[in-house]
Amino acid sequence: MRKTTWAARAVGTLASATILALELTAVPALAETQTLKEWKCTGAPDVPWDEQIVGCANAIKSGKYAGNELAVAFKVRGNVYFAMKNFDQAIADYTEAIRLDPNFAGAFNNRGSAYRGKGDLDRAIADYSEAIRSDPNYAVAFNNRGVARQMKGELDQAIADYTTAMRLDPTYAAPAGSRGFAYQSKGEFDRAAADWDEAIRLDPKDSIAINNRGMVRLAKNDLDHAIADFDETL
Repeated sequence: MRKTTWAARAVGTLASATILALELTAVPALAETQTLKEWKCTGAPDVPWDEQIVGCANAIKSGKYAGNELAVAFKVRGNVYFAMKNFDQAIADYTEAIRLDPNFAGAFNNRGSAYRGKGDLDRAIADYSEAIRSDPNYAVAFNNRGVARQMKGELDQAIADYTTAMRLDPTYAAPAGSRGFAYQSKGEFDRAAADWDEAIRLDPKDSIAINNRGMVRLAKNDLDHAIADFDETL
């Protein structure tokens, strides 16, 4: 009995890494940044962040961009600040992008992630909801809203969002792993393991999902399979 209780606690501790990893969904699609490459304003890690901030500022001041294109420049610079964990400046840039394009789903989504980074979950959920309003097929926004709801302890609502994200994009591994953690938090270990199976099928290198499945198996005293998962994680 002690072994099962300890294992259940360990699952909750280690599985939380799944939520932290989801911050990466704020990175923009590369197609958005093609016209900004000449300014080194891409949001990708192949150019130092400080150079990108200068480059994005120059692009914004250049007068070459207006409307949605200018909004994208602000969004990309916001992504750079986000990567640097300067959430306040990221929020300012995303807000300007939204002012320029009030239906910019990606900017709403990313501002939601910045608010989530600051621990302001209500504002995060509001922004993810706006992203979904602008683009009802935005699987990433559903997944991110699920994460914020899960962080608030709203597990059933989170599971509903993850399920929608999985339906909208069956190739998207993150919501399967997140839903697994939500089910585990509800004590539904079999459903959790099934979701981590799916996350691993979609991304065989997802060491967090493999480790979490091992912890669930440990909690159920399925020691051989748990050890196999921990070996694979290592």
